[in-house]
Amino acid sequence: MKRFLGRCYRAGIMVYVLCLLLIYTVIFLPDFTNLTRYRTIGDSMNPSLKAGTTILVKPVEPETIKTGDIIVFKTDDPLLMMHRVIGTKGWKFQTKGDANEFPDSQPVSREKVIGKVVVNFPTPFTPILEFTRALFGQIVLLATLLILATTTHSSSKTTEVVNRKPRTIRM
Repeated sequence: MKRFLGRCYRAGIMVYVLCLLLIYTVIFLPDFTNLTRYRTIGDSMNPSLKAGTTILVKPVEPETIKTGDIIVFKTDDPLLMMHRVIGTKGWKFQTKGDANEFPDSQPVSREKVIGKVVVNFPTPFTPILEFTRALFGQIVLLATLLILATTTHSSSKTTEVVNRKPRTIRM
């Protein structure tokens, strides 16, 4: 039973570490690639993307965009817009928010396309991602990873010693 619990503990720690590494990768992935991170507002893309969702957008050639893709584009408003492509009209994309009843009134010209949404992170991860954008948050995350790495290593040694059968000694 102790052996089973030791394995469960190690597995739990490994899952936790992998989750932290995933979050850490997401934080720095845009810095090493051509992806851009945005945080969404508004409800026009419900239920696919809720307000507060963090998304990664990849710049793409307009020719590669197809029906069903979610694109980010410029509008007359200073904020960027994100909607799903529901069709094309010549050299323009017809878009619509998933929660909207009707398509957008103006098709999106290819020049206004910023990119395509390639990854989205649900709302529960948003506070963690926002916290880790600051230097302090990155230091805390790195320290947590280091502590977990050393704890996992030392606990596996302890488990091996505890689970070893005692040798018989004659007296």
